Amino acid sequence: MAMEWMLALFEKYPGTASWAQALGSLLALGIAIWTVTAQNREQRRQIKEQNKQAVRQKMDSFNGVVDFAIKEFEQSLDGLAKDHDRDMYIHLVYNRSTFDGILRVLDAFPIHELPNYETTGSALRIRDACNIACGAIQTAIAAVASSNQFEFEFSLDLLRDTAGYIRGQHAVFQRTFNEYIATTQ
Repeated sequence: MAMEWMLALFEKYPGTASWAQALGSLLALGIAIWTVTAQNREQRRQIKEQNKQAVRQKMDSFNGVVDFAIKEFEQSLDGLAKDHDRDMYIHLVYNRSTFDGILRVLDAFPIHELPNYETTGSALRIRDACNIACGAIQTAIAAVASSNQFEFEFSLDLLRDTAGYIRGQHAVFQRTFNEYIATTQ
């Protein structure tokens, strides 16, 4: 019925078919533009979400490395601070490659890809402080070997202060990490 009505309309008004074709073409063009725009919008949303997830993973990874480093520094402090445990710590527990590995991971970490100034700053300070702490451990062990009590005490104090500083900077990093997670949900 509708088809018959349209054919009758096209026969009665010959230009109607061209107008219907023009309107159909415009409608098809509009739908095509809308479809491409919607696909691009969805693609940009997915890329943005992937970038957020990548940043979260990097920050979570950095947190894990720093947690491990803090535990190792605290274990070194405990082992070196006690006279009766010192030799056992140096000969049985201490492993320089562990600290070298921490430094390698922190040096290779893409700090420049962190999301903001505060997070990047605390990560840089943590990395530098870990270098100082590892040096203090090496110096303390060398001082034990050479029986240099002054150098040993100085190195132990430096390690204690640096470990505290790292814990403080790690708290800043974790706070900014949590703020980033909360604002990007």
